[in-house]
Amino acid sequence: MSSSVLPLVRCACLGLLVGWSVLGATVPGIAREAGAAFLAGYRAFQNEDWEAAAAELARVPSDQFLLADYGLYFLGLVHVRTGREEQAQVVFERLLQEHPDSVWRGDTALELAELAFGQEWYAQALKLARRARKALLADDRAGHRVALLIARAYEQRGEFRQAYREYQDLRAAAPDTSAGRTAKTHSQRLQALQPEAFGIATAQQVLDEAQLLQKEGDVAAATELAARFRTGLRASPLRPDGLLLLADVYARDDRIEAAV
Repeated sequence: MSSSVLPLVRCACLGLLVGWSVLGATVPGIAREAGAAFLAGYRAFQNEDWEAAAAELARVPSDQFLLADYGLYFLGLVHVRTGREEQAQVVFERLLQEHPDSVWRGDTALELAELAFGQEWYAQALKLARRARKALLADDRAGHRVALLIARAYEQRGEFRQAYREYQDLRAAAPDTSAGRTAKTHSQRLQALQPEAFGIATAQQVLDEAQLLQKEGDVAAATELAARFRTGLRASPLRPDGLLLLADVYARDDRIEAAV
C-alpha cells in the first residue's frame, strides 16, 4: 500500500470502530468484544491513562479482528511511554511478524529502530530504520525522525561521510523542524571536528552551506558565508550565484541598500 494513503486508511479504520460504538451495530461476538476493548484502550491512551490502556489493549486478539494490528501498535506505544522497553520490543516485533502489511509497519519499524539505537545496536537500528523509510512519507514527522535516526546511527558506527550526507539532506528537506535543527547541530559539529573532510572551503561548499543556512533562517551565518564571494572567492565561476544569494539574504533581512 502506498504510504501516501496511509493516514486516510488509519482514520477510516478508527472511524469505523468509533462508529460501531456510537451506532451499536450488531457484529460477531469476537469482533464486538475486541472492538470494545480496543476503543476503551485507545481512549485511555489518548487520556494518558497508561495502565488502563495497557490492560484494555492486551485484551485485543491478534487475529479475527479488523484492527488487531492497531491494538498491538498502541500497546507497544504504551510500553514505550512507561519505560517498559523489553515489552515494547516484543509487541512491536509481534506486529511485524503477524501483520507484515499493516498500515503501522513503518511506524513500528521506526519504534523498534529507536529502541535498538538506545541499546547501542546501531547495525540493527539502521536495518530497521531503512525498513521504516520505505513505508513512511519522507516529508512527514515520522519520516524526519527516520532520517535523523539513520544519520545518527551512521555517525555512531564511524561512517561519518554517510552520516554527514544524511544530516545535510535532512537540513535541506526539513529546515524548520526539530529534526532539521538537530541535524544542523550534528552537521556543524562534524564540520568543526573534521574540517579536512567537512570544512566549508571551496566555492561550491560555501554556496551550498550558505543556501542551507538561508533556508534555516540563519541570516547572520548565511551572510557571513555568502560574503566570501565578495572577497576571497572573487575569481570563482560561482561568484554570480554567490552574489545573488547574498543580495537575496540582504533583501529578506530588509537591508535593501546592501542588496543593491
